[in-house]
Amino acid sequence: MSRNAPALRSFANRGLCAAVLVLSCLFSAGSSHAANRPATGNHPRVITLAPNLTEIVFAIGAGDDVVATDDFSDSPPAAKALPKVGGQEPSIERIVAAKPDVVLASASANVTALRAAHLPLEVIKTDRLDEVAPVMLKLGALLHAPHASEAARAVREGLAKERRVRKHPPRILFAAWNQPLYVGGRETFIDDLMRLCGAENAVEVAGWPQYSIETVVAKPPDIILHSSRLDMEPLFRAAPELRTRSRVVPIDENRFTRPGPHVVEAAANLNAIIDAWEKSP
Repeated sequence: MSRNAPALRSFANRGLCAAVLVLSCLFSAGSSHAANRPATGNHPRVITLAPNLTEIVFAIGAGDDVVATDDFSDSPPAAKALPKVGGQEPSIERIVAAKPDVVLASASANVTALRAAHLPLEVIKTDRLDEVAPVMLKLGALLHAPHASEAARAVREGLAKERRVRKHPPRILFAAWNQPLYVGGRETFIDDLMRLCGAENAVEVAGWPQYSIETVVAKPPDIILHSSRLDMEPLFRAAPELRTRSRVVPIDENRFTRPGPHVVEAAANLNAIIDAWEKSP
């Protein structure tokens, strides 16, 4: 099973419930206990509860302050080696035992138990591409991180270089999960990436909805993106025509589902995929 599957399913369930990393561990910051109780000193003890937040904290130069992460944080290597406090339902006992000054959680997560435990919680909403750099700056100020401005500038400038306007924008479907099929819809991080690279989202609804194969077949996308960890054979057995009508491309799930310091790489990869599609017969 994909290590981002729980996050992606979380995004999908939130959409289905009018509320999964998958995609969906996914930027403006919300109100929190940490906002009212700022970390003391220049080296706060930090716990991160989403892979993209872990990557951001390390990118802005505060990685040495991270004392624990969620189970899915595996990048950079130093983060993978840190103590783990659980997945979608993190262990309150482990978090409390780590004595954090700040606990960083994604807005897509269920933070009810964390709030009830009166933890120094900072909830970070990471749904859109243009929110990555501002969150880097916000967390830089909160954590006294030395490289926040540099990291935010690299994201802004890198994305600007990857922006494209294409004469014939391809329609792209991003398969976040396979059984059942969940896709990246409008008003999401992945939708922003498509638009940045001059493409259109083949999904016409917002969020991370469950999607019917019949809907895909009715208007086949030009390109289907899917995690290299997903087995897409069930989809192609149900709709074999997609093999010839759509260009099917496996991608690095972590890069495409974690809004953080690697978004520029994701945009560059997507541009390369679209460029190859444009050159294909």
